Amino acid sequence: MPSPYSLLIANGQTVSSAFYVDRADRGLAIYVASHAAIGIRIEFAVTSASLVFGPVCVEDTGIIQVFSNGAADVWGVIKQVPSPWARIKVSSGLTTTTSFLVLAR
Repeated sequence: MPSPYSLLIANGQTVSSAFYVDRADRGLAIYVASHAAIGIRIEFAVTSASLVFGPVCVEDTGIIQVFSNGAADVWGVIKQVPSPWARIKVSSGLTTTTSFLVLAR
């Protein structure tokens, strides 16, 4: 699926559907409209058949990269994706369906 990617996380859920990044040689920008005060991150899988996804860490510190812990609109940036299979994850179940826009950079 070419960029942009429009994703949803349904009420009560913590992850979006998995999606394929058609240009894994580029980074991603992720936009989230205002939402509850939750942590938002992107995770990647090793293969398309994998059920295991891992979060991206900040390069210098090894700390998991979280885009937002507040309740306002936010943009997050991944400089380079580690694999082309990704999903969005939030820190707790949402109380309303939340949309995400992912753009290839």
